[in-house]
Amino acid sequence: MMRRIVAVGLAFLFGAGALADYLAERKAAVKLVRSGKYQEAFDAFMKMAEETGNEVQKSDALEQAALAAHRLNRYDDAIELAKQIPLERRSKACRLNIMDASRKKSEELLAAFKDEDFSDWPPSLAGPAHFARGRAFFRVGQGKRAAEDLAKASELLTNANTKGLACTTLGDTWRKLLKDDDKALEAYRKTYTTKALYKECYAALSIADILAQRGKFDEAHAEFARIDMEKVTHPYWRVRMLAAMAGLLVKEGRKAEAIAKYEEALRVQGINDKTRAMYRKKIEALKAAE
Repeated sequence: MMRRIVAVGLAFLFGAGALADYLAERKAAVKLVRSGKYQEAFDAFMKMAEETGNEVQKSDALEQAALAAHRLNRYDDAIELAKQIPLERRSKACRLNIMDASRKKSEELLAAFKDEDFSDWPPSLAGPAHFARGRAFFRVGQGKRAAEDLAKASELLTNANTKGLACTTLGDTWRKLLKDDDKALEAYRKTYTTKALYKECYAALSIADILAQRGKFDEAHAEFARIDMEKVTHPYWRVRMLAAMAGLLVKEGRKAEAIAKYEEALRVQGINDKTRAMYRKKIEALKAAE
């Protein structure tokens, strides 16, 4: 979410009649952000905000300065700068983004925005706004409100990763807070439309677990098969997927196949010693039980 706003389209600024020198300065400041030089980026964006008389440019510069301040762990400064953004909806959207990124600020977010009407916001702002508020409702355990916002977010968001996260969080809301596994399955499966691979992995893991609890082992295996494991190269997700497949095989009493899956997980490069030790113990226990 933080990265999304930094990458705001330059067409937005051109449309407001932005000057070439502003765009050049902005490009240089964004480069500082991407290099992790947040203090330098903050100073650059603040200078841009002070020097421009253009409302759109000032809003953009203050927004980026606020995000840079947040990255510097200056939460109060970030929120104060967001409040100074001249364009009201962008000001609110920036505050929502910062509060959402600061997960311990969910109650503060809801105190400010729980009754905010996003229906007349442009989709580019309404989608992230519903997502941020939906996650806040989820974190404080208000399942019904979380489901409402996350469902809207899953429709409006266009970024694949964020849209996928909205779908999986909606699934978690139905499963963990509202105790409706059928609705959870529907939400998790929507993740497959996003093409966000690792969000799809999370969805497959969740769906397979629900199906296994219902004794539908073949369907659970079919759910895992929806994921192209050749593309799952991140050690965490590859091991997690293989271990879940192994666990499913254990539930079916297919110990030899389960051992093979755990051994495949152990061959993944980049996993920590604690994880390796855990799966070795599982293998030893399965072999001992044969």
